[in-house]
Amino acid sequence: MGIGIMTFPVYLPLLAIKYGLSGTMIGCILCVPALMQIVSIPFITKYGRVIGVEKTVFISGIFYGVGFVAFGLSTLIEEPIAFFWMAIGAQVVVGFSLAANIVGEQALLLRYSLKSEREKNLGMFRAASGAGGMLAPMLGTAMYALGGFMAAFLYVGIGYLLISPFIYFQLYKAKELYFQEGERMKN
Repeated sequence: MGIGIMTFPVYLPLLAIKYGLSGTMIGCILCVPALMQIVSIPFITKYGRVIGVEKTVFISGIFYGVGFVAFGLSTLIEEPIAFFWMAIGAQVVVGFSLAANIVGEQALLLRYSLKSEREKNLGMFRAASGAGGMLAPMLGTAMYALGGFMAAFLYVGIGYLLISPFIYFQLYKAKELYFQEGERMKN
């Protein structure tokens, strides 16, 4: 997700200028994920308990990938206003997914980490996000060179859609191991 988080602010302004969007419109597009996170976290927290942490993280990955694919495909739109609204819609989906990931990540950390290892595990989560942010300019530039703005966004979206099932199954595997270890410790 770190790669995607850095891709929007790097490439969106360049793309929006191509469409002739004003700075205010670009700012509106860029602020939508943060606004969506504020609005959706209470909803996700409430219903995340019902569907489970692992499914919350999985759903966040699917939404994240779909949001980036939608944004990549929005580059095919020629009308500036239609592009603007498609970009807003894609950012709504991405913002929701980021909120779901934040809630899921924190719940996973609390649920499966030993109390003595929580800070270390939180640091690993943040380091992974930072590594993605660090790779974003290099990978984004390579994708842009290969296929323009569309490729830069599709790379993130399709990549996340491909790894989401893997992440989901690894979370369930870790959950089973965690509970097996807990049962072994009781005996």
